[in-house]
Amino acid sequence: MGELYIITGPPGVGKSTVSRMLASKKSKSALIDGDDIYYFVSSGVTKPWEQNNHLDVFWENVIDLIENFVERDYDVIFNYICMPADIERLKKGLQGIKTYFSILVADKEVIISRDKSRKLSHQMGERVALLLEEFKNQEFDQKFYIDTSQIKAKDVAQHLLANNKYLLNKGDFDGIFNGG
Repeated sequence: MGELYIITGPPGVGKSTVSRMLASKKSKSALIDGDDIYYFVSSGVTKPWEQNNHLDVFWENVIDLIENFVERDYDVIFNYICMPADIERLKKGLQGIKTYFSILVADKEVIISRDKSRKLSHQMGERVALLLEEFKNQEFDQKFYIDTSQIKAKDVAQHLLANNKYLLNKGDFDGIFNGG
């Protein structure tokens, strides 16, 4: 059975880049970028933070994809902006999978700069700073945070591979939260 790596954090912290590098270091891996799955919907799509989004079907698809690959001995690297309610969805659907969890963050100036370097259609503007603050104010255990402001993505990927502190006990998602 494969393993699962959940890479989360606000936009501009390097989730996609770190995930690609992590996936390339595994002998058999599947890279699931949450944004790609969310935008499978092509007509009537709304931003995930707006009303009438399709997050229910998105999470069902993500969980099914993860399960399908893990059951076939692929290590899955999944990256997306995951808040506590999203973690609860993953917890219900992915019990018993060996899971590593990390939250990437960076200095506000760094993520704003990175956001401005994206294609205009992918820029989130002031929302990147708002999401950074939201992540900092969540009840996530501090041991899962990695500040990517001054660290190269390849070094973050190597750190994740070499450090068991990101491993959840027997897929126990409760350990993600302070006091959990």
